Amino acid sequence: MNRSYDLCTASMRSMTFALKAQKLLESAGVYSYIVKLDGSATRRGCAYGVTFHCASGDAVRRIFRNERISVSQYIQGGGEKI
Repeated sequence: MNRSYDLCTASMRSMTFALKAQKLLESAGVYSYIVKLDGSATRRGCAYGVTFHCASGDAVRRIFRNERISVSQYIQGGGEKI
């Protein structure tokens, strides 16, 4: 069962970045999905993010860093699945 505290989200500044990030994670075998975030949940009011299991956090950060995916912030929990 997925509990919200088992999930982490990388907030992105646009849906386009979130789609690219999700496809990269999928190709690396990391399960993720795109979410709509409440603007009050992020520092910059980002509206979209990619949610993944927190246990994959190190791999996700490495993939994003290597592929130069800009993440506004990482937050605990998920958002509204799109």
